[in-house]
Amino acid sequence: ATTTYWSSNFNTAYLEVELADTTTIGGAGLYRPLKGSGNETFLIQFWAEGDTWDTACIVENYFDTNVWTETFPACVSKYWRLQFTVNADGVGTDTPIYIREFYLLPQG
Repeated sequence: ATTTYWSSNFNTAYLEVELADTTTIGGAGLYRPLKGSGNETFLIQFWAEGDTWDTACIVENYFDTNVWTETFPACVSKYWRLQFTVNADGVGTDTPIYIREFYLLPQG
């Protein structure tokens, strides 16, 4: 079974995914019901050898977009996460980021 959970560290949020098995992933996507209010940067990361997260892909999501899919060179891991920062510039109020779906695309 796949397990997901949220975590955060100051103004950075993580949607962490543990797959049932180690899997080769070659893309990811996101759907949210509301469009963004500004430019947001999402990182697709995976747990590699050692004790760090490696970045598979960086997605710049613009204010008029609420759906995106990105492909990237194949990465193999059981542990994945979507990372994003809220209110990074400290200006104005925090804007909630509602995420309805986050998906990983297996590569055969």
